[in-house]
Amino acid sequence: MPFQLPTTVVINAMEKRLSTFNRDRHRGGGTALWMHDVGDVLAFVVRRGENLKRGEYIEGEKSRYQVQRPAGYDTILVQKQLGELHVHASLISEHREYCRLIGEYLFGDEDFFPTS
Repeated sequence: MPFQLPTTVVINAMEKRLSTFNRDRHRGGGTALWMHDVGDVLAFVVRRGENLKRGEYIEGEKSRYQVQRPAGYDTILVQKQLGELHVHASLISEHREYCRLIGEYLFGDEDFFPTS
């Protein structure tokens, strides 16, 4: 199979695409992607935003509310020799986007991994 380790330029392009994907879903940008080459497995850790959370906190004697976007993490494992993909993501839409992303940027075909 045509497989090459992604360069820094490719990783940056993948992060940009995932940030756009998450912003479109109201989860904010700031996506980060870390790659780890572990023999036959290429592992990715994806940091992404979760939905906004509103919480109460105490400041002095007054109660206030704070809105924040917690971080969430997903993992993607690519078996380089077999071309298998293992995705741990909280939503099916994220799973499908990771399949398309890895297929396009690592194997040259967005439909390399079926998303059904």
